[in-house]
Amino acid sequence: MYFVDLIVKGVVLEVREPFNRRFGKATPSLIEVDEVIHGELEEDAITLLHRGTPDTDVDNLLLSPGEEVILLLTNRTTDGFHWPYSSGVGVWRVTDGRVQSGPCRMYGTVEPHPLDSLQNMRVDKFIQKIRKAADNNRRPIDLMDRKDG
Repeated sequence: MYFVDLIVKGVVLEVREPFNRRFGKATPSLIEVDEVIHGELEEDAITLLHRGTPDTDVDNLLLSPGEEVILLLTNRTTDGFHWPYSSGVGVWRVTDGRVQSGPCRMYGTVEPHPLDSLQNMRVDKFIQKIRKAADNNRRPIDLMDRKDG
């Protein structure tokens, strides 16, 4: 959790057209923020970037308007966007009061990610656990401080 700077709960308002980023195409989603779980945010909405496009989304990671989500986010980019902590466990969908994230493996291995144990957890319990983890795992100063996206 060293690289998680912001955790928010919100609703997807719209998914916009993909565009080119430094590392390939990205699809932006406008998220209305209902709650800041960890970190600081002054805006009522953020734009989340996902790597890829609807045509390349084989793991069904892209969001849809109306979905309720909890987002674990890294530093904001210099042009105002937010990237998820990872493609899989950085985005948690809320359905019927429970959370579910996409697939994620540790550093390209087949080993499960530590956050996999939170799959299908009740939203209130998930928020409690993830807030505590984020508050207890502050990033060391100057460790890979990202300025770009």
